[in-house]
Amino acid sequence: MGSNARGFETDRHANLLISLLVRYPEISSVHISSSEAELELVFLFHNALEEAALASLEERLRTFLGALSRLDGVPRRLDVRHGSHGGVTRLVIARDLASLVAEEFAIIVSVVKERFGEILSVDEKGESALTGTDDEETIVDTLEELRKRLPERELIVIRDQGRVLVFSGAEP
Repeated sequence: MGSNARGFETDRHANLLISLLVRYPEISSVHISSSEAELELVFLFHNALEEAALASLEERLRTFLGALSRLDGVPRRLDVRHGSHGGVTRLVIARDLASLVAEEFAIIVSVVKERFGEILSVDEKGESALTGTDDEETIVDTLEELRKRLPERELIVIRDQGRVLVFSGAEP
């Protein structure tokens, strides 16, 4: 595939990640891992999270994904991990791209907000020029494309004081 076509695909995949950050100010960054064929949602918290609360969150997410799997017969992979440093906790929720559906984003964000809303870092400057786009349609369309063909590069999109920064890894 020519470099222009690869560039277009990278732009489309980056647009998915940007759309997620614009639509959900609770998400601090999003990462597409080509090597793992997964999408990672990253949330930041102002305090350390209790292990029991994290286990409860993971169980709720697994219950939700299990219900989806029973409905469509597609097994789903979920990985929840976290780390704390200097009073800030980073929670990563990773989903396999093969079974990920757009409706999951709203549910994941809702479950995180419900459980940890009081300490969840939310981008108050989240209104940007990008909010005029039809984010939901972009998310659905690009997620479908992503399932058909993974990007050749790792993509990371980070929220920073109302701005969205896009990083693209080197080609393998």
